[in-house]
Amino acid sequence: MLDIVEGRLVTHKHDRENWRLRDMVEHPRDPNWETGQYTTCHKLFRLNKKLQSNTVVFDLVFVKGRKFPVIRSVFVIKDINIGIIKFGSFLFSDGEPLELKRNLTSTSYGPKLSKEESVELLRRMKNNSYNEYKIGEKPKSISAWDWERMKMAASSTSNKPHSCQ
Repeated sequence: MLDIVEGRLVTHKHDRENWRLRDMVEHPRDPNWETGQYTTCHKLFRLNKKLQSNTVVFDLVFVKGRKFPVIRSVFVIKDINIGIIKFGSFLFSDGEPLELKRNLTSTSYGPKLSKEESVELLRRMKNNSYNEYKIGEKPKSISAWDWERMKMAASSTSNKPHSCQ
């Protein structure tokens, strides 16, 4: 396993019909599994001078009927350049997602997890329904049509402002 430094919890909106997809209207770009970049959402998080390579970013979504958020995907920061976070692969929930059973306090920088908590959570994910994908590789639980639709939504909004803080 990489030399993980810490974990960060970052919440996102999802498609109303399918929690695995990004919200194609309000949050169409991040996390961008197609390009391996995180460029738009949570500006203060991305510009945080203390954010380091080898930080694990847990992508959380709130799913109707669940008390706690679920982990949709996760990636490890490979590089950060002027607020653009890059990653080379990601884990994605292709089956029953893990719930993060803790009350989240919203912070501009994403609540922290220790290195140990992050590594343990990654271990549980790999032993559960999460599969690793290279950037640009479609997760098996997303249809080809939805994958293309999500990619088109992301590319068509690349020059538009984004309201997510």
